[in-house]
Amino acid sequence: NANEIEESCLAAALERFKEMPYIGGKSSAGHGEVEIMHSPLADAQIYYNYLKEHKDEMRAWVREMEGILK
Repeated sequence: NANEIEESCLAAALERFKEMPYIGGKSSAGHGEVEIMHSPLADAQIYYNYLKEHKDEMRAWVREMEGILK
């Protein structure tokens, strides 16, 4: 059971994937093109808005992880 943000994240990822729908190599030769069929998804803009609203805390978390992983 995904929440609204998670569903929106999936919708955003699928929208981006549809811009270049290839899996594997030789895509320039036409290999690996796929078509994804799905039922209607959440509005991807919900996810993008979430990222905008929480960008500072996400950046802080990444910096913290960089310090831990050094």
